[in-house]
Amino acid sequence: LAGDRLVGEKYEPIAIQRTVEGRFRGHSEVLNLDLCWENGLLRWYDPVGDQFLVSIPEERAARIAAEAQAEAAEARVRELQEELSRLRGE
Repeated sequence: LAGDRLVGEKYEPIAIQRTVEGRFRGHSEVLNLDLCWENGLLRWYDPVGDQFLVSIPEERAARIAAEAQAEAAEARVRELQEELSRLRGE
């Protein structure tokens, strides 16, 4: 993990630290986020919130799961509406 930031008209290296967990971390003062190298992946870490930001694959998986859950709920509503209609003799 390596990075530079523009200071005036020159690029200066961003200090990279190795954490006790074995991650490599560099801080972006502009974003106030840490860029971490963890298990072969680049991850953004919010030191204020003390958590990693959701990655694109994580967001995609959560969206797919939510869509599947919504579809299942809609199917259940249709089943219940059909059952209600049947019980009413419609």
